[in-house]
Amino acid sequence: MAVAAVTPAKTEGKDLELHKWVQRWTEQLASASRASPLFCNLGDAAPASLECMLSQKAAGTLRKHLPGCWKHWVAYATAHAWAGLEPGLPQLVFFFKDLAETRICGAASLSAMKFTAALLGLDILYSSS
Repeated sequence: MAVAAVTPAKTEGKDLELHKWVQRWTEQLASASRASPLFCNLGDAAPASLECMLSQKAAGTLRKHLPGCWKHWVAYATAHAWAGLEPGLPQLVFFFKDLAETRICGAASLSAMKFTAALLGLDILYSSS
């Protein structure tokens, strides 16, 4: 079996791409990570911990999941004055019902929401989406 050579230019390009997506995710999740069960007790180390966690993902995975349902959930929870990170089951039911009726998010977007919830340790959102 032949092994493809990895040139420094290819590796550097992949690193830059990953870094770009890690930065976008870190910016998007900055406020959510402060209240996240996984990061809330880390204080000033929380952003670096989130970056480290995101850096373990593939750039393509981060690119695929960023625009998903997470932004819709945050906006929806804010509009209804709900705690966005710790919703009750009724809030999730209303959210998913409205998503189905408006067809804003498809299955890929719900997968993105589940991915984000898992990153933040939000069990109710991770296990129910």
